[in-house]
Amino acid sequence: MNRSSTSCLVEGLLDRKPAELSGGQRQRVGIGRALVRGPSVLLMDEPLSNLDAQLRVEMRAELLALQRDLGTTMVYVTHDQVEALTLGSTVVVMNGGKISQAGIPEQVYTRPENAFVAGFLGGMNLIDGHVDTRHLISGEARISLPRHLHSFHGRRITLGIRPESLSRGRASDDELGATGPVVLTELLGSDRMIHIGGYSTALRMREEHHTPVGDSVAVRADAADIHVFLPDRDGERAELP
Repeated sequence: MNRSSTSCLVEGLLDRKPAELSGGQRQRVGIGRALVRGPSVLLMDEPLSNLDAQLRVEMRAELLALQRDLGTTMVYVTHDQVEALTLGSTVVVMNGGKISQAGIPEQVYTRPENAFVAGFLGGMNLIDGHVDTRHLISGEARISLPRHLHSFHGRRITLGIRPESLSRGRASDDELGATGPVVLTELLGSDRMIHIGGYSTALRMREEHHTPVGDSVAVRADAADIHVFLPDRDGERAELP
């Protein structure tokens, strides 16, 4: 009992009545009540959703430590990708009541099997367009493609690239390259998210320095960091040459 109350940060609330607790405190008490029974399987449906940001971080760490100590199987439902990646030994991504992909977190993140998983887990840039020999034509703009993607000439594809995989610079023949105006800058704390316009959807890139809106920037990405999905096959991942 004491371990559960301490782990859920409710040890100072044990003498209170339910009506005296806030929504977040009730959520934490509920987790503690479930844990104290020592279940073999524990189903959690967004248990941290009512907690503030700092408590969510603390409770994530406590739940992970508890699971390792107790060996309890936890089925954890969440829309928070950070919770899914940090807490799960296996991640199952659902779409419309069906499993889109299941696997270890790193595998699902680095090799999504379809465009839905790519966009849902980690917010990958997904740019629709058709391939014209060496370029992806998207909206009124072009993205230069590395040589191994020239084989998609004449086809519509969805190009996937994570924001952290983009960097400033001109692309070589074996890299992806794009140029466009900055349409939005978001301060994320230690770095910023730069939105580059002109495509079917804005390209997002993480960087440390501020770039004024309206400035034109050139970005590049390694061929190994590029994903291709096929709209005519429900967005499934294409096997690249």
